[in-house]
Amino acid sequence: MDNDTASETDEGGRGEMRNGSGGGQSGGPFAPKVAHPGNPFAPGIISSGMIAPPEPEKKKWKWGKKKEETVAPTANVASTAQTPVQPVVNPVGAQVIAPVQTVPANMMGQQVAPAQVVGQQSVQQQMVQSQPVQPTVTINPNTGQPVIGMVSTSTAKRKAPKQPKAPMDPAKKKKLIIMISSIAGAVAAGAIAIMILVLVLRVNYGETYRAARELKAEVSRLYTNGDCDYVVSSVGSEYVSEQRYDEYVESCRSAVAGIDEGTEKLAATAGVQRNKEIKVQFETYRAALVEAFPDREELNKKLDLYAAWHKYTVMAEGLSVDEATEEEVRAVANILAESGDEVLKTYGEGWYEKTWAYVKATQDYYAAEYSDGNKEVLRLEMNKLRAERQSYVSENKPDILEAVPLSFAGVTNMYEEFTKMYKTISTTYEKNYERGSGDCTEFLGEVICS
Repeated sequence: MDNDTASETDEGGRGEMRNGSGGGQSGGPFAPKVAHPGNPFAPGIISSGMIAPPEPEKKKWKWGKKKEETVAPTANVASTAQTPVQPVVNPVGAQVIAPVQTVPANMMGQQVAPAQVVGQQSVQQQMVQSQPVQPTVTINPNTGQPVIGMVSTSTAKRKAPKQPKAPMDPAKKKKLIIMISSIAGAVAAGAIAIMILVLVLRVNYGETYRAARELKAEVSRLYTNGDCDYVVSSVGSEYVSEQRYDEYVESCRSAVAGIDEGTEKLAATAGVQRNKEIKVQFETYRAALVEAFPDREELNKKLDLYAAWHKYTVMAEGLSVDEATEEEVRAVANILAESGDEVLKTYGEGWYEKTWAYVKATQDYYAAEYSDGNKEVLRLEMNKLRAERQSYVSENKPDILEAVPLSFAGVTNMYEEFTKMYKTISTTYEKNYERGSGDCTEFLGEVICS
């Protein structure tokens, strides 16, 4: 077909299309519907070479969140379907003219290069397929109506589902459990050891203060009451009763024993063992205590001798010469003989002889009648034996303070040293006070340990 014939055919065709009997852009049941250049959203087939303009960005709000999330607009992508081609029929009907393809136009109405044949993708379509999900508008060839669908053009690979973990080997599991248990046990044991170490290293000044306070009562009793001093000063006095003197002796004895016991208890406390200042003062106090009471066994022995001597003194002075029997005189002498001291025993034996002779002579004299010629002889014998007794006592009576020396002069120094130590202990405890123990006086946050 030459150009003239083609032109006539085109013109004839266009004329027939205007009359509604031929194919073309104006009518016909198979005429493709092309989007109007001025209205890109008009229904019809979008050219395969054209990309619809992007829609404006929309802001998507989510409840409970103040932050705005911007949703990227989804491009309206041209359909990848090939525009159907309407064959042009010769008016005579004898010859079929080659089908005329519709030339796509862009958004501005300009013609663009046609896309590749059906089954092939254009460059624009390849760019569109890079999007994960694109909306697609297609034309149903039977009805001519658009069909809207979603076609996924994502080329991303799906992630393979996670495979379940294989169960742990029982031997390994048991080993892991044993290891974890061992570690937990070691940690617990370490924590317990640390707690024990802290408790052991902690200085318990409350214990030291309480021990010192108990000791203070004994030291004060010995120093203030003066029972030990009364033992010495009243040993030869017949005016102090035997019962009262024994109380002095026992009070002095128990006070010294209490001080010894309290001192040893105080020495074992942490405050004395670990506080250097308290320990130095404690050693000074203990030295003063030893000086005041050098030997406890010797002290008790001397106290027994003093008690025996005082008893002898009281009973000897209480004898009635006119009524005393030999047994009574012997009982008094036995006090010294059984004391265990040789000096007192020797003196007691002599005292018994001289005393009983004088007592017997005195009783014989008063028993004789005045008419008896021996009355005067008896009187002279009585006076002689009395003189001998008095002479013996004056010459042989031992000085108990010299025979059995006993002094408590060091008690004052011991008391002073204890007072210094006690003050240091109480002051230290005030700084490390155990709240709620009730050991000291608490007032307005202050602690006073007296």
